[in-house]
Amino acid sequence: MMIGLGIDAVNVHRFREALNRTPNLRNRIFTDAELASLASRADSAPSLAVRFAAR
Repeated sequence: MMIGLGIDAVNVHRFREALNRTPNLRNRIFTDAELASLASRADSAPSLAVRFAAR
């Protein structure tokens, strides 16, 4: 059996640009609950990038 461990990283600046360039991207990647939990943040891009990398 092979067990692996990896680290995924997302460039927040590039992720923010992708979200701005493609407005529907948020709805395609994240659930309504995820988006609602971050709605109160002034800048949700860093948190969304973390969630995206964790997937």
